[in-house]
Order: sequence, then structure tokens, then C-alpha cells
Amino acid sequence: MKRKRSFRRLLRSAAAGEEITIASRGVPVACLVPVHTQKFMRKLGVYGDTIKIADDFDARLPSAILDALEGLRRRRRK
Repeated sequence: MKRKRSFRRLLRSAAAGEEITIASRGVPVACLVPVHTQKFMRKLGVYGDTIKIADDFDARLPSAILDALEGLRRRRRK
């Protein structure tokens, strides 16, 4: 139980921004560091008119291409 409390205390310290070095017999073996998450909004429309999507983008693909994507092999004609 004491280890659990100690570990939770270390986690709270790391979450607060502290970097903690864990040592075994005086030799550093691990480092507990805070995770920094970036919270930002993506800017929409960055590429403007540089990307064009074809009108038939979602049209059905030819069966030969579908078979190739699904890993099916077609027999070659002799």
C-alpha cells in the first residue's frame, strides 16, 4: 500500500511538470516526465484551391482494380 501511495505522489508531481529520475542502488534506470499534449485547432482551408477532387471521386471502380485491392487474382487469358 505504501508503494501505491508513493507512486501516486510521483505521478501527481510529474503531472505538475516535474521530471523525476528513478534510481536503483544509486544508478538511474528510468525517468518519469510529464506528457505535454498540444491543444490547437486546425486551420481550415490551408491548401485553398491547390487540391481538386474529381466529380467521379466516389464512382465505382472497375472490377479489375477492386480485385487487385482485395487481393484477388484473375486468371490471365492465353
